[in-house]
Formats: sequence, C-alpha cells, structure tokens
Amino acid sequence: MTDKLLDECASNPVGKNWVDNFVKRTPELRTCWSRPYNHRRAACEDLAAIQRWFDLVKSIKERWGIVDDDIYNFGETGFMMGKILSQIVIISSEGYGKKKRIQPGNREWVTVIQGVGASGRRLPPFVVFAGKVLIDVWFQNLPTDWVLEVSPNGRTNNQLALAWLEHFDTHTKSCTVGGHESHCSVDFQDLCKEKDIIILCMSAHSSHLLQSLDVACFSPLKRAYGDMISGLARNRTH
Repeated sequence: MTDKLLDECASNPVGKNWVDNFVKRTPELRTCWSRPYNHRRAACEDLAAIQRWFDLVKSIKERWGIVDDDIYNFGETGFMMGKILSQIVIISSEGYGKKKRIQPGNREWVTVIQGVGASGRRLPPFVVFAGKVLIDVWFQNLPTDWVLEVSPNGRTNNQLALAWLEHFDTHTKSCTVGGHESHCSVDFQDLCKEKDIIILCMSAHSSHLLQSLDVACFSPLKRAYGDMISGLARNRTH
C-alpha cells in the first residue's frame, strides 16, 4: 500500500528497512512473536458461542427446576509422577547457563477426576494409577472416602467413567463435564438416565475458557505437586 501511494505521488519506493523504522518511530506499535493456534479452539472463543453455552445451562436449570446445590462440575487432569516444574533460582555468576535441577525421572501417569458443586461443595477425588492392581504400601494416611483405581496407562476409559459416575451418585444431580469420549458412551448415558443425572457437555476445544476447574483448580494443584516433588528430590527422598 505504501509503494502504491508513493507511486501515485511520483516518489521513490520505500527501502527494505522502512517497516522496521516505521515501527521504531511509532510508539503505539511494537513487534512480538506469534504462535500457532488451533482454529477450532479459536472458533470456540467467539462471544456468541460462549453465550450459547450459558444459555443452554440456564434453559436446562429452568426446564427441570434444578437448584445450584444440585449442579456439579467435574473435570480430570493428569500428572507425570516424577516431573518437576520450572522455577526461578538464584545462582552464582560463574554458574550462568547451568540452571538444571535433578528430577526423579518417574514418568508414570496418574489421572485425578475431581467434582465441585456450584454451591462450593467438593466431592472426594477419584484417582487412577497406571498398573493392574493397587499396592497398599503406595498409600499412607489417605482419607477413607477417596476412590483409587487402576488402568493400563493411568488414564480414564469407558469402564472407569462408569465407576466415577457411581461414585458421583453416591455423594450427590445435574453434572457438567468436559465432553471426553468416555462421557458419550452408550453405557454412560444409560446409567445417567437410570440415576436421573442430567449431563451437559462443554463444546470441544472450549475447556480452557469454560472449565473452571482447569482455570482455577488444576493449575495451582499441579504447581503444588511439582513443588513437593522438587523438595523430595532435593532431599533425596524417594
């Protein structure tokens, strides 16, 4: 566009550094790195799409007369058991560039499924470990209402989703979930009907905005877990 305007004025075209110089002399502009972003996730950030989700929740509440005490949100998050997180550290000037910290190296995956009510009530967690059986010496002084399960890879599946739903039903009825495929299985839906549980699934790729557990709960939890593992590794406790 700039070249076109200059051409109409019979002036010379701009030089190769014109853009850089223009940004430098314009305080309202600055350069920054862009990053790739999934187009489906970007589409879910549309205000109209977000409003449709809240309209759906409102309509379901009004249709069935559901009160806040009977609304629960549940989500799941995973931990690599021996992984620590990055931290700010203080080092000597001679150690610049050697900012490594030792971590245990256990890469087994553990999944935690957590439910929280709209009124603030927290359900006992449902924890899935990688393995075939649970070994008692793994656990010390755990609350008796926690549920511990195993799967081959430490992740949830259709069978564990049903077990979690039974766990949820014993403690609580409307439930908001993230839309994992295990929440859409025929058996899962049939059990919801049997237990009079209404399931609302968030739109795919929208949990980073709509899943409050991801935003306000799981991130601090992972940070606290990472700090604990870091302390154990520093003290060589295994």
